[in-house]
Amino acid sequence: MIKRILILPIILAFLACESNQETKEIDETSLFTVELNGKSKPDSIILYDKTNAWEVISTLKFLKGNIATDTLKIDQSKILQIYTFTQGKQASFGEFIASDKKPIKMQIDAKNLFESRHFTGEYQDANNYLSFISFQQNKLSKSILIGLDSLTLESSIKLADKNIKNKGEGLISPDTIAQYGLNQFIKFTDILRKKNKKYVYKKELIGSTGVDFTLQDVTGKSVKLTYFKGKYLYIDVWATWCKPCKEEYPFLTKLANDYSVEDLVILSVSIDKDADTWKKYLHEHELLDDMHFYTGATSEFVQFYDIGAIPRFILIDPEGKVLNADEIRPSNLALKAYLNELIKKDL
Repeated sequence: MIKRILILPIILAFLACESNQETKEIDETSLFTVELNGKSKPDSIILYDKTNAWEVISTLKFLKGNIATDTLKIDQSKILQIYTFTQGKQASFGEFIASDKKPIKMQIDAKNLFESRHFTGEYQDANNYLSFISFQQNKLSKSILIGLDSLTLESSIKLADKNIKNKGEGLISPDTIAQYGLNQFIKFTDILRKKNKKYVYKKELIGSTGVDFTLQDVTGKSVKLTYFKGKYLYIDVWATWCKPCKEEYPFLTKLANDYSVEDLVILSVSIDKDADTWKKYLHEHELLDDMHFYTGATSEFVQFYDIGAIPRFILIDPEGKVLNADEIRPSNLALKAYLNELIKKDL
């Protein structure tokens, strides 16, 4: 425990030595610059200080051209979290050691954000090492989306661990920043294994009967999901406290308007802890239609589909079998193209 607590201050002390070894003169300002290559790109890059209640340190917007620059308002060098913000959606983009003295530049190719990222300026070796770790983590995260067997997953983790250790050997202070990186990777893989189990379970649900549940409508009447057998069923799992869920709702409504109920039935199922909270929200937002139902936070429906993060979308075929327990969101244009092909096959 002592080693983990002390490691960050030690990292910064050692990196000061690395900084002093630079021969190239850089202006004494704490600027952070992002340079993008490629036409498709994030709308902005957001820097957070996780150690200070996730304070927003900087928001770099690509309003003109492909370069964004901002002065970092920090009084000492520290590790900051990087997030991309694209079309209203935020995604983690790793971390870097920010300088309170000299400029840092991050170059990325919009088509290969993680793989192409390269740092220059203050702490460049350490930051490129941290960037390499997030690249390895991103590859692993993508690989488990299909649900990997444990042997394949462990083999992939072992290879990434080896690559990270090899990368760390070239650092000036390998016993500090390299150890920090490995500790972060270990924490990541612990979470990765848990996520993979969920993806494996979702994959195993495909083909199983997914309508043997009873929901509640806004009047309190019980409605069995088996009532909708014979039609494709697209279920939106949400809660009144979930902002991303509510952002998807306009797209869900449009989707419902684009299809006949003979082709596709769309249900919006709340997992709020309290049914009254859900009913109040529906009344306040005039959503009292026949597509809204309630199941609660601990129901058999929630347990069967292993509902954790929301929004979540589930697609069931006319026989009542699960086609996908984690379907494409309605805001994604690919969903409608997929549904059109699916429904067309049955005509």
